[in-house]
Amino acid sequence: SVLRQFISGFDAVSTHPMTLVYTMQHMTKSADPRYYNMLEKRMRELSPEMNVRSFERYLANIKHQAQAAGILTGKKQWSEKALSWQRWADRRTVVIVWNSFYDAAIHSEAVQKQFELDGSDESAIHFANKMTARTQPMGDVEHLPDFFTAGPIERLLSTFQNQINNRWNFWAHDIYGMRKAGKISRKMVMYRVLFSQILPAMMFGAISRGGLPDDWKDVLFDQTIYAAGPIFLLGRILTDAMLGFSGGRTDVEDALTANVGKTVQAVIKGQPKKAIVPAIKTIGGLTGRIPNSLIRTGQGVYDIMTGETDDLRRLIYSDWSLTNYGWPSPKEKGRKPIQR
Repeated sequence: SVLRQFISGFDAVSTHPMTLVYTMQHMTKSADPRYYNMLEKRMRELSPEMNVRSFERYLANIKHQAQAAGILTGKKQWSEKALSWQRWADRRTVVIVWNSFYDAAIHSEAVQKQFELDGSDESAIHFANKMTARTQPMGDVEHLPDFFTAGPIERLLSTFQNQINNRWNFWAHDIYGMRKAGKISRKMVMYRVLFSQILPAMMFGAISRGGLPDDWKDVLFDQTIYAAGPIFLLGRILTDAMLGFSGGRTDVEDALTANVGKTVQAVIKGQPKKAIVPAIKTIGGLTGRIPNSLIRTGQGVYDIMTGETDDLRRLIYSDWSLTNYGWPSPKEKGRKPIQR
């Protein structure tokens, strides 16, 4: 999840090659904490909008639920602590992206010409704010009416502020729309497709499966999943079906019910070892004190110690991600884990 937060940076650099130049420059120099702190300070001083920005809506929802529980119990929930790395990655990405847009608007005549900027500080700030909002997750669940934050259907119909829909808007407006209006060339279309679809899809697939694709089928799977996700309403259903999640139901309440059922079933069958993991997941879901990443790492440690696997990637990835992510052939129900 932490690595996936950085993928939104591709959407930013896909707007113009000069944005890529400044992004690479800021990323390289940000290895020095003093340089990064300078970038963050500049963004916060010039852009009040970025000071109140909220990160990915789904993560924001988890965060605020944990804060509410913490107020009631006087404790900070583990679910909120587990988001610290995601928040760090999200904040770092946005700081670099905003400053890249700002510098491109100030110093690049090509950017000024394409986006009709006058090179002033005021127009650069406005441009950086606007483009950051277009390419990065900005909406917080509390900003929406209560109706839209109710059940799963309402939430599904109100995903216009999350990162997936940002990608759809970019394709519809900044690629197809601008090309149709004659505002960008074919070369720019190819550039934007490369950085908004092809490269991030490859990275997303590698992160999801814990390594490079095995064959061209995996490459096609990665591109299809990434392209289908932003499709309004049908995208979630289609990607869930491709990943093998029947019915497209992945809500927290469904996962909780499923783990309770698995726990009871294992106990009835006299298989206490099989009951341990779903029982822990049930407790984690009810209390918010056991992050799923910790459970996944625990499973990996156990399997490595018992000789079930010697793949150290299991400390981060689930067995499913390493063996079943993608399109398995009819004869093989997944890939064999890489032995190291």
